[in-house]
Amino acid sequence: MQAKFKSIVESIKIQDQNYYYFTHGTYASNWPSILTHGLNPQIAANTSSLGAKTYERTISRDSIRKIKYATAPDIATAYSNFVPENSNGTAIGILLQVRVPRGEFWRAYDRTRTRSKDYWRRESGGEDNAFRLKDKGEYWAGVVVNDGGGPIFALETDQVIHPNDLRVIGYSKLDYQSDPNIRLYKDWFHPRS
Repeated sequence: MQAKFKSIVESIKIQDQNYYYFTHGTYASNWPSILTHGLNPQIAANTSSLGAKTYERTISRDSIRKIKYATAPDIATAYSNFVPENSNGTAIGILLQVRVPRGEFWRAYDRTRTRSKDYWRRESGGEDNAFRLKDKGEYWAGVVVNDGGGPIFALETDQVIHPNDLRVIGYSKLDYQSDPNIRLYKDWFHPRS
């Protein structure tokens, strides 16, 4: 079953002078917890659904105690469009956009992949590939540059994204499903100064 994605914002940016903006797909049923706790890898690690493990048929050790983000929305949209076989078509996905202050990102960026905590780094599970992009336009440049000078399209982190630093930019549902009956926040809660 393939869900259809519906954007609820007119446009998104991938960076500005203060922030990098990344995307993350998840189930709409996770939204109430995300509003309370933010995107917190430790909370995900203490539940039966370990991040991307819920989307993969085998145990996803590359998702434990970290959350993955895409620099290009096409990649994360695949995770908001996913309808698991055991859901009977009831799962609705949402696509989140998070903002990370540029200085905080670079202080935690782990190019060598040697840190075991407090890091942002290139994604290790296979989503960091240009072939995943449908529209290579503005996202082709990527946001982060890898060791070889090329773009990075997917990242992973153990950092918590506070609810003030995320918003919903779209959702996915099957044709016969109703729109999500949760309040989706398409604006940032509080602008950072």
